[in-house]
Amino acid sequence: MDLIKKYKLFFALLNTGFVGNLLIIYYLSKGLTYAQIGTAIAISTIGTFLFEVPTGVVADKISRETSVLISLTLYPIGTIILILLKNFPMLIAYSIITPLAVAFMSGSLQAWLFDNLKHLGREKEYRAIMRDVKTITLPLTALTVAIGGILAQLYGFTLPLALTLILEIGTLIVALTIPEYEFQKPERSYLSHTLQSFREIRRPELLWLIILSITGRHGHKPV
Repeated sequence: MDLIKKYKLFFALLNTGFVGNLLIIYYLSKGLTYAQIGTAIAISTIGTFLFEVPTGVVADKISRETSVLISLTLYPIGTIILILLKNFPMLIAYSIITPLAVAFMSGSLQAWLFDNLKHLGREKEYRAIMRDVKTITLPLTALTVAIGGILAQLYGFTLPLALTLILEIGTLIVALTIPEYEFQKPERSYLSHTLQSFREIRRPELLWLIILSITGRHGHKPV
């Protein structure tokens, strides 16, 4: 299988999940209160923001591939916690691990793809590949979440969660087969770029929009 097909398979597996926003229903079925769920979502939201700098250093100083592989290792750990979920502390653990996984992958995945394409002299294909990925992943995500809802209704949440875990392990295996041909540190460090971004978002006209937008996110995988 050539590199492009591997990436498309990788993105398809990455964005295939049988639970999605049904997790809120799962939390309620486990006896968690609205206050506990809201607290967990708040921790996850803040964590996604705070983890961006330290995790970005890995992609900046070591490699994008390493950052993505760490992320893909954390996702199954989070799903195992969900399968075994019994109490609020376990939910908090999941709400820390998941944004950490999201942060490790954020930006690194696309950069890894682009760098590999550039090494092969095919960087002009990047936009077309990402369009193909969106075409594949959007309907696939919608379909699998719908299937997950049906499975949860008929057999309980353990089955769709177990299927999600299998897909996450499969995603990690596919990622291990994708090389990183040439890692080049960016001219401007990730830390410098992020600190500049923090200064920008502190502007009053932007800050309230950012707060509003992140309150709707909870453990989503970046495409």
